[in-house]
Amino acid sequence: MQDGGLLDIIQFCDLNKTINLGRALEFTIFDHELADIRRKLDLNIQKQLRELERQWSGFEEERLQMISEQSERFKEKTKLELAIRDLKEEVEGERSNRRKAENELDRLKAEITEKQASLDQVQPRFNELIKQEQQVNTELAIAEQRQRELYSKQGWTEQFRSAEERDQWIKRNLAKITRQISDKRDQESTQELEQQRESIERNKRHQNELKHNRDALQNERQELWRTESGLSQSLQACKEEINHMDMILRSIVPKAIIHGMDSVKKVIESLRSRHAHSNLVDGYYGMLIENFQTDKRFYTAVEMTAGNKLFYHIVENDRIGTKILEEINRQRLPGEVNFFPLNRIQYRPHEYPQNQYVLPMINQLQFEERFLPVMQHCFGKTLICRNMDVATQMARSERMDCITLEGDRVSSRGALTGGFCDVRRSRLQLQSQRWNLKQQAEELETQLHSQREQLTVIEGKINGVSSEMQKLETKTGKMIDVYEKLQQDGRLLREERQMLQQSKHPKERQLSSLESTLQQLEAQKESLNRDLGSEMLSQLTVDEQSSLEELNRRILKLKESAKVLFNERSELETEKNRLENQLQKNLLRKKEELQLRLQEISMADRTQSLDSHQSELLIVTQRITEISRRMGELEHQLEEYYIGKKKLNQQLEMCQNQERDVQAKITEDAKEMEKMANKQSMLLRKKEDTMKKIRELGSLPSDAFDKYHNLSSKQCNNELKKYENVKTEKHLVKPKGEKLLMRKVKSMEIDEVHQVSKCIEEFFRKLTAVDRATKFQKPWKIFSNSTSGDSEIAVSS
Repeated sequence: MQDGGLLDIIQFCDLNKTINLGRALEFTIFDHELADIRRKLDLNIQKQLRELERQWSGFEEERLQMISEQSERFKEKTKLELAIRDLKEEVEGERSNRRKAENELDRLKAEITEKQASLDQVQPRFNELIKQEQQVNTELAIAEQRQRELYSKQGWTEQFRSAEERDQWIKRNLAKITRQISDKRDQESTQELEQQRESIERNKRHQNELKHNRDALQNERQELWRTESGLSQSLQACKEEINHMDMILRSIVPKAIIHGMDSVKKVIESLRSRHAHSNLVDGYYGMLIENFQTDKRFYTAVEMTAGNKLFYHIVENDRIGTKILEEINRQRLPGEVNFFPLNRIQYRPHEYPQNQYVLPMINQLQFEERFLPVMQHCFGKTLICRNMDVATQMARSERMDCITLEGDRVSSRGALTGGFCDVRRSRLQLQSQRWNLKQQAEELETQLHSQREQLTVIEGKINGVSSEMQKLETKTGKMIDVYEKLQQDGRLLREERQMLQQSKHPKERQLSSLESTLQQLEAQKESLNRDLGSEMLSQLTVDEQSSLEELNRRILKLKESAKVLFNERSELETEKNRLENQLQKNLLRKKEELQLRLQEISMADRTQSLDSHQSELLIVTQRITEISRRMGELEHQLEEYYIGKKKLNQQLEMCQNQERDVQAKITEDAKEMEKMANKQSMLLRKKEDTMKKIRELGSLPSDAFDKYHNLSSKQCNNELKKYENVKTEKHLVKPKGEKLLMRKVKSMEIDEVHQVSKCIEEFFRKLTAVDRATKFQKPWKIFSNSTSGDSEIAVSS
């Protein structure tokens, strides 16, 4: 019964150990899961959140710009719509006024034509009556006016052979000159005005075209601004990622090497900023890790092979490395710095085995040819093997260092190194990501530089167009001033022509009077010539008397004719003056005013301005549509951002919940393990007590154990009650039992010693037929915690 309980206790302890081992393994697994969850939270979700935040920042900034531009465009659109509405009203008013003015002008032209026709009918008769009246008056006053007017006009008698010839010449030239002057002045004034008006309109059209070009360039500039903003944000995000990679890289690289990297970088930048030692700056090629690339599969193997040599600095020669070290020491900069001078590294080519399970490490690297000595020095003697068996075999046969993809290394001298490698903290992985980000940042900087150059060109074009528009505005203003001056000159010329027209009739009358005087003088001269040399008679001759009588009758008739002609001429003159006054002072003046109004309407034509404003409105409307479309895209992208952020936050919350669950499970398992430990300690104490009781019972007959083996603990306790009286004499039996036990053990020891001695003698008897062996046994300590025996063997021949 006691042995069965002991077996149960031992089995329970083994089971407990197994459970504890499983608990420990589960704890390790949960701890790894917790680390993985934290890593995912730190690397994946946080990176996505940063990327989303960067995109959101760019989208939000662009959205705000779009809203601002949309507001400005709406204001501009409203302003243009109001201006277009006003212009339409003005255009309608101008069209109506123009139609009215044209209709009024047509009516005036018709009335002028009618009046001019009436005047043309009156004018010949009036002129004829003037001539007749003048002729009659000339005949009447021929005697008294002839001599005086002859003396005043003697020059005319010398130039012309007759008065008729003189009068015809005067009239022809006067009419010709008058017509030429009038036509030339009107033509020149009209042509110059038309040219000025066309030039002004042409300048306005050109100005509108320039304005459209400027608006298009400004829109293009805004697009370039937005692109530049996006590129700047992307570049900033790349730089932040590079800084983040640098921080991670700094956390896994020894501090001394980090300080050395910073010191070398500071020295190189200092020399580059001072433009000093250009050969030294050009001869520095960076660190080893920056000058080669390889496949991701070989990162661990390459890292384990190179170690901290990855952060050695490659220089063209040892002089450059010495100079950099001197500069570091001069500036008292911290850190550990190691160099690979290309001129000092010697290497010999290696022959690599042709094995499908082996790859030369140097053949898996991509680098520039000039860095071959460094690469051969670091990686030329290393083979990448499929597994440790192949690595061990290759290291033994080829005398080269071998390494597996997992980082387990076999040295050519036989040493084995390696173990667990945390691929999450791979320096080559970080450098590769950093290199990719740097390439992306360089591309973004190139694009940003190109965008800024385009912006500079666009700004120059906008400034050129604006300058040309200002020049055109100034030129147009000057042309308008010239046009107004020409209009004023035209008015002055027309007024001068009217004055000449008004002075024409008095001069014609004066001319007729001069002709009449000339005729009187001619008649007086002829009379005097006739009288010259004639006889002086006291009375008239018969012929003279008949002539006198005839003259008296003629004078009476001439007086009557003169009176009739005067009355008729007066009536015609009144009619003629009325027609001329209507024409000159009313109709022609109104016609001139209407023509000026039409010219002003043509100059201030709102149609062109309306077309320009409508074109601008179309451009603004298109831009507003484009802005609305882009804002819709931005709203959609922002909505996707919020959805993505919500999902990431949910994932983050889920990971945090998982972390809490794992932490809770770890805490629960820790409590269970503590309970189990307490229970185990209790069972161990119980085990010790039971073992002590078993030892106190001593040895039992086997038939007794078999007799009670199948009984339960309760049945055994019932049977034990039958022997309660035996316990009272236990203390009497115990000393005798111990004494007997001592004798039994001693007897067993003696028998065992004799048996061992016999075996040794038999062994040496077989080994050497003549030799003897003797065993000297020291006494053993019985009933101690540890049994030990020291024996000596002596062999003699």
